[in-house]
Amino acid sequence: MKFTEAKLEQAVVELLGEQGYPHLLGGELSRSNSDVLIKEDLRALPINTTSE
Repeated sequence: MKFTEAKLEQAVVELLGEQGYPHLLGGELSRSNSDVLIKEDLRALPINTTSE
C-alpha cells in the first residue's frame, strides 16, 4: 500500500476531528479569502499584558 499526501491529509483530518476540531473546506469559511486571520478567533485570544 502506497502512502500518499492525500492519505496523510485524511489521517490528519480524522485525528483532528477526534479531538473536536471541525474540518471545513475553504469555501465554507465565513471570511474573505484575502483575510489572513479569522477576526473572531483573534478577539477570543487572551492577551497577556504583563511583562516578565
